[in-house]
Amino acid sequence: MAALQPGQVLVDLGAGDGRIVRIAAREFKAQAAGIEIDPIRCAIANVLIFLTGLHGKARVIHSNMIAYDCRNADVVTVYLLQRTNQRLKNQLSQQLKPGAKIVSYTFSMEGWSPIAIDDRKGIFVYEIGNTGKGVRTTFV
Repeated sequence: MAALQPGQVLVDLGAGDGRIVRIAAREFKAQAAGIEIDPIRCAIANVLIFLTGLHGKARVIHSNMIAYDCRNADVVTVYLLQRTNQRLKNQLSQQLKPGAKIVSYTFSMEGWSPIAIDDRKGIFVYEIGNTGKGVRTTFV
């Protein structure tokens, strides 16, 4: 839904076992990074990345997502609680460049207007700024 293109950068905040990172690198040919605070999940994710031959295309970094700089991301994915999404809104709106997309599973970014919604899967897509196509995310 985010129209991720080969060579673009995807960042998954709260990456867990790194499955989104691996899918982005393998299926979309993106440069993919996950941010995971749990060191064991981070280690497991990187072992899975290595075992699937995606080393150099994907990685999971042991870090706190609140402290991570997403400036280079074209797409940011989150599967976090509503409260955490709200905490990230200001950080993402300040760091991401116009046209960058945020994909949230299950929980919305309350106060922002999504550019796409899949009600059946509970996916919300937001876009930072204006891409020249007349689509603008509303920041409240």
